[in-house]
Amino acid sequence: MTKAYFEVPDEWTEAADEMDASVAAYCRKMVRAGRRQFGYDYEPHEVPVSQKTLKTDDQVDPGADGVLEDFVLRNLSTETGQDEEDIAELLEEEIASAADRLVEQGQAKYRRSQGGWLKVIEDE
Repeated sequence: MTKAYFEVPDEWTEAADEMDASVAAYCRKMVRAGRRQFGYDYEPHEVPVSQKTLKTDDQVDPGADGVLEDFVLRNLSTETGQDEEDIAELLEEEIASAADRLVEQGQAKYRRSQGGWLKVIEDE
């Protein structure tokens, strides 16, 4: 997977704010929609599971930093080496996905003008 850094038009930023989504999430959704419109199948970036790479809950030992260690262990391959950047990229994707799920659940909102995601206070 390749990362792309580019400036987006203000209308994309405004549309992302209206959807309570990050600009990255907005772009992903629009690309998926566009691919479907032109008849292309869209499959998210996935690593095929094999017996050598499949991790089950009983193979993971949660320690003091259990959540992070669990994530790293579940995403390591037995065949292909991964450096910190590779693992950090996966973590960034997971963080963005988790934040987008919180937005969908009404527990968070995304405001580019305020620098990113914000927690929603129930009195709002």
